[in-house]
Amino acid sequence: MEQSEPSARPLLSARGNEERTNQVELLPMSNTAQKSIDAESVKSTHSGLNSKNGGNVSKHMWGQSWTLETLSLVVSILGLAGLIATLLAHQSKPLPQWPQLVTINSIISLFSLLMRTCVGVVLTEGPSSQSNVPTEFAPMSAAVNVGLLQTTGDLTNLLSSGCSSGNCTFSDNGNASFSTLAFTHSCVDITSNIRIVNETQNSGNSTTTYLALDYEYNQTMEWMGETGGEGVLRSWVPSTDLESYVVYFLFRSSQYTTDWRAANCSLFPTVNTYAAAIKDAKLEERELDLVHVKPILSQFPDPPNSDYNLTSSIAVGWSHGITTDYTIRNGKREACEGSDSDGPGMFSFMQHSDDATYVNGTGFTQPSAGWKWSYFPMDCVWLVNRFAYLTITESLDTIFDKKNLTTGYHGGSISGPVHLQVLFEGGNITVSTIDKRMSNLATAMTSIVRTNPDPPDYPVKRPDWMPYNAEGEMWVNTTCVYVRWPWITFPAAEILLSGIFLILVAIDSRGIEPDRLWKSSFLAALFCEVEVDKQLVGKKEMEEMAKSTSVSLAVTSQGLRLIR
Repeated sequence: MEQSEPSARPLLSARGNEERTNQVELLPMSNTAQKSIDAESVKSTHSGLNSKNGGNVSKHMWGQSWTLETLSLVVSILGLAGLIATLLAHQSKPLPQWPQLVTINSIISLFSLLMRTCVGVVLTEGPSSQSNVPTEFAPMSAAVNVGLLQTTGDLTNLLSSGCSSGNCTFSDNGNASFSTLAFTHSCVDITSNIRIVNETQNSGNSTTTYLALDYEYNQTMEWMGETGGEGVLRSWVPSTDLESYVVYFLFRSSQYTTDWRAANCSLFPTVNTYAAAIKDAKLEERELDLVHVKPILSQFPDPPNSDYNLTSSIAVGWSHGITTDYTIRNGKREACEGSDSDGPGMFSFMQHSDDATYVNGTGFTQPSAGWKWSYFPMDCVWLVNRFAYLTITESLDTIFDKKNLTTGYHGGSISGPVHLQVLFEGGNITVSTIDKRMSNLATAMTSIVRTNPDPPDYPVKRPDWMPYNAEGEMWVNTTCVYVRWPWITFPAAEILLSGIFLILVAIDSRGIEPDRLWKSSFLAALFCEVEVDKQLVGKKEMEEMAKSTSVSLAVTSQGLRLIR
């Protein structure tokens, strides 16, 4: 995006730009490798869901051993054996004469306490490790509801920080600013797939009419009668699509119409590249590129002669994954190329190739499986955690799968799930309105993906050169003085002429004694009202004033003066 230019004032001042790099952050940074989420936090890009770059999957999944519980069980068995041995040793014998405070009962109590403690460890740790593991990430669940029930609104405060001036850029000339794992949607009008089916009964005397909708993998949805009873909206989720989350909608505006329509909507993980800028305190993002993150098993089949399920071992922890052709680093696009050698910040992943596929330490497969192992920079590999993805789909299933919206017999109030009621929009539902709601849902889910970092137990450490956030430059508007110097000539000339006038007056009055020098001042006119309306005194008035006034010339301390 083009960076915003501050407004200019042409006369006395103008506004200029002062550029400062002020750690403006945009979430997430394009190449936040490891944008991953674990099964508990269905975050994306940074929260399990968008796990960028996996790691040692086996270590991550099976690193939590049962060593403590096993040792506790062994110790409890030894305690029981010690208790039995103590009792057998003193069976039918007199009580031993042991030192004071030490009795056979105290020995048995110690063995019993040891057994109860160890058994308690096994009984408490085992169930808690299964039942107390969260299955939903609360922010993502909230985002799903917000995305369907209301608009997401302005996400500037959620997705950015540090841009105090309200004007920030993250790349030059509208170039790519960052890439991130995201959710993308698509909705297709499949009304043309609805067909009318006439079924003749065995007796041949009657015909039943019903509607049918054919959809993927030769599946069919059927409902009796052209009007379909009281139902106005139905949604369901097929169980066969592994690449994306698919939901079907069958709807009409009211129970009195037979104008049934259908839509097919999908939600799927993608890697989105954006050009971003903050202008007037509002984040503006423009999508430049979108890459579909596909299931790993559909891209890389197991080698035909392998004694080990290579891709399946990775797919245990990661359901979807790809490597991109490029990555964004510091606002610049850099190519992503696989390498045969490992190194710092590199991650091992599959790459399409006709070369022989490595199977184990003994050799290679022949022929090739269509891919081989390569090492990629971590910010070029994008993975989706399997358990996070399953958790998201399960949450969506509770909203969409096998749900119905109905009306009363005489057009009464709508009854059914609140999410479907919002989609129905009081009978104004169309494929376009459904598409808008699903787009809002994808935006809300993506915002959670972008704002949740890698989980603390993530198996692969993020390199220092790969930050979580995209950093930009903040533009600050500052006021600068711009002087129109030609206007200074007027006061300068006025002062100059006044000086010349003063010099000429001084020269003209030279030789006059100071006490005889008479000067008048115009300052009185500035402080007193000028009686402009009064008639001027003439000669006649002056003569009358002279006749009525008598004066004499006298000598005073100040010299000769006329005294009245």
